[in-house]
Amino acid sequence: MTRIEVIFGGILVLAVIAAGSLVLFQNGFQFVTIGAGQSGSAYARTPAATAGEAAVFTGVRETDLCTCYETGFAKGSESVGGDNGGIESVAYRGGFSSCRAELGAEGGNAWTEGWVNGADNRLSQRSCRLYMKRVSLQ
Repeated sequence: MTRIEVIFGGILVLAVIAAGSLVLFQNGFQFVTIGAGQSGSAYARTPAATAGEAAVFTGVRETDLCTCYETGFAKGSESVGGDNGGIESVAYRGGFSSCRAELGAEGGNAWTEGWVNGADNRLSQRSCRLYMKRVSLQ
């Protein structure tokens, strides 16, 4: 092989690795298996609740913690411009109470950290995967 072929081959390998990493990081390493009779993507994530919906708990602790974190982040970022942006708001207390009731102190902590990061507009902290990694290191 000539040197130019090795260079372009290396660039191609790096591009494939980058694309694969992007898919894994976008899904937060959450792979959902699809049973018989179900349709959809094999990489589907449980969607975070929107402003009008309550969080949906699946019974899988890590997934539920991510649901609390991501929903808290979304609602915290929604509350930035409004008058109900503090932790005394009904939106904060409702989500905190449901996460704490379902998952204990870890659920309340996940909601609170998601809310604070959303309210502070820390987009680099949006990923639940990073939150879970940070919690496991403590």
